[in-house]
Amino acid sequence: MGLMWPTAALLMLLGLVPVAFYLFRQRPRVRPVPTLLFWRFGEKTQRRSRWWSELRRWLSLLLQVAFVILLCLALGRPHLPSWGREPGSYILVLDTSPSMGAADREGVTAWEKALDEIDRRVGRLRPDEQVGIVLAAPEPEVIQGWTGNPRRARHALTRARPGPRPADWTATLELAHNLREGRDPSGIIVFSDYVWEGRPVESLLADGTHLSFHSAVENAGITRFTARRSPAVPGDYLLQATVAHRGKSPLEAEALLYRDDVLIDVREVRIEPGGDWDHLWRNASFDGHDYRLVLESDSPIALDADNEAALAVPELPSLSVVLRGDPDPFLEYAFRVQPRIDIRRDPLPDSDPALSANGDRPTLHVYHRTHPAEDFEDAPALLVDPAGDGFWGVADGTVESPLVADQDREHRLLAHVDLGQLRLSRATRFTPPELSDVILAAADAPLMFGRWDERANWLVLPFPLDQSDLVLRAAFPIMAANLIQSLRPSPEFSSATLPGRTQTLLEPIDLAESVSTAAAPRAPSRWERYPLWWWVVLTALLWLFVEGWTFSRRKTE
Repeated sequence: MGLMWPTAALLMLLGLVPVAFYLFRQRPRVRPVPTLLFWRFGEKTQRRSRWWSELRRWLSLLLQVAFVILLCLALGRPHLPSWGREPGSYILVLDTSPSMGAADREGVTAWEKALDEIDRRVGRLRPDEQVGIVLAAPEPEVIQGWTGNPRRARHALTRARPGPRPADWTATLELAHNLREGRDPSGIIVFSDYVWEGRPVESLLADGTHLSFHSAVENAGITRFTARRSPAVPGDYLLQATVAHRGKSPLEAEALLYRDDVLIDVREVRIEPGGDWDHLWRNASFDGHDYRLVLESDSPIALDADNEAALAVPELPSLSVVLRGDPDPFLEYAFRVQPRIDIRRDPLPDSDPALSANGDRPTLHVYHRTHPAEDFEDAPALLVDPAGDGFWGVADGTVESPLVADQDREHRLLAHVDLGQLRLSRATRFTPPELSDVILAAADAPLMFGRWDERANWLVLPFPLDQSDLVLRAAFPIMAANLIQSLRPSPEFSSATLPGRTQTLLEPIDLAESVSTAAAPRAPSRWERYPLWWWVVLTALLWLFVEGWTFSRRKTE
């Protein structure tokens, strides 16, 4: 046994005080009496009970000394090294996954159950015990280091809230093991419903203790709500939603779609037990919008976190086109019909493309019957019937009336384009540089070649547009659209922040073989809310008062 305040042992010397009082005999007072007859009569009775009086006197002294010693021990707050509960210190791991917000039929959530269990365990800390609190989250956090103060631990828990994403349990348990390192004995107690995304390393579960398991309940919720712009059709985008249902009876609900807080669609949702509901919305807009999907049902839904999802569709990025060289109305119109395009003409064909860029927007430089300067920087460029040689290749005569013999139909610039019947009066025969791609070719000359990938963007049409029927075909503006779309940033993929399918289905993983089971401490009764030493102090004080009062009234012997 040890004392939290060892100095209190010196107070045991106060036990000499009642001894001194008992050893001190008070001198009897002399009082005149009319007769001694009655005193002589009681002398015999007093002699008979003298042995009991002496025994009672010393027994009273012994009891008072004992209670003084107990009082001093109580002030020192004694404690035993072990009260049958091992280990002595704990790391309390609290799950903040969205599934912890699921409520049972009584309306009590797993989060509330876990907090209640932690509060009871913290409230029954022994003097030699300490706890640390770790929040299980995508990025785990220590909200309270080692402490033996229940008030401080409870205050740290007031900052804990269930999060929107499931926890990373491997990282969480590694953090808990690092925090308990060097403390022996110590343990890790996990407060969770065990609806986990994946299983952590088995070795990290060896010291986990299962305390607060939330029984599986029926739930339905949104597991996916995404948006993506079309890579081919400017302005088009798709919204996709999935609702999952886990229960014993079919689900009847409504899916309400809001755009910029305005209700635009309502869909009836009917799902069989264990099934899914999927739906696509097709929209077209160059502007950005905020979408919100709400699931409403009269059936009981356990988890509220997956009944609403929100995302933002960004606006279609704009792009600049700079025309250089001889004017051509067909060429200019092919780009002007494209959405979100800023077209302007630069009279200086040899100007630096970097100086002609429009802010941070991508810029396509179109050279018609001219070519870039020798110090041309790496910028997207389209060369139509270039006059001269350069990085795009070396000219070697002309080809009269070439016929298309080969077309790379898989190339991104020729998507939805067929140039097999293209008619040309003439074309310049170029020898393309190495690592360039020939997209369209005649039997003896390339008709469209260049490099159009993540490292370089340049394309050559080695023939005059006014001596071909390309500008009269629908393929021409489609090609221009492919050029524009390829230069825009990758289509934005927007996804709503949702708990996920595993969280929605509330399916816990089986940890029976990995996690030891320990019963949660029972709630303290009304009398157990106060430490035992409080009752010892109160009893000792009461005994001293009663004993001293009765002894002072006792007859002097």
